[in-house]
Amino acid sequence: NRTSLPRSDLGGAGAVFVVGMPRAGKSLLEQALAAHPEVAAAGELTALGDIAAELPEWPLALANLTPRRLTDAGRRYLDAAGTSAPRVLDTLPFNFLNAGLASLLLPGSRIIALHRNSADLALRCLFKNFAGRRLAFTNSAALLARWIRVYDRVMTVWRNADDVSLHEVRYEDLVQRPEDTLRGALAFLGLSW
Repeated sequence: NRTSLPRSDLGGAGAVFVVGMPRAGKSLLEQALAAHPEVAAAGELTALGDIAAELPEWPLALANLTPRRLTDAGRRYLDAAGTSAPRVLDTLPFNFLNAGLASLLLPGSRIIALHRNSADLALRCLFKNFAGRRLAFTNSAALLARWIRVYDRVMTVWRNADDVSLHEVRYEDLVQRPEDTLRGALAFLGLSW
């Protein structure tokens, strides 16, 4: 029962995790939202994943976590974000795997999930030829297809979770109807146009 899970004592309304597969429009959305005076872009922070790796209870023994450990870990995340802006955007693509942990560390945090047509996304990734091991899967059509399916499945879990605040944005809407899409994202963040 997720409602009985321990939580930190921190308010996390300022933390915004912008997640999605590479080339799904995270950078475009980050730049547009960061133009708002109450939003700061923190880039791709590894802090949430680092915290997840350091918590032996995550994700299989959540009942063993204490509010104090979660509060301490939440403070570490906020320190890594390094800003006191009302809303702070973290655009690390793989934070989608730890959205549940984010809701325990920073109750009230928000997730904006980007989606893009799978075929278009795959072609953009394959043509990009990302450097580095983190995104090596984007150089293989088979691995990329698996990751797209994983992302879709995990997002279905978070979409149905009561304690994860989620707003979804389609890349196609962002580029074809930017004002409407950005108005919706800002409203989700509790910010005016």
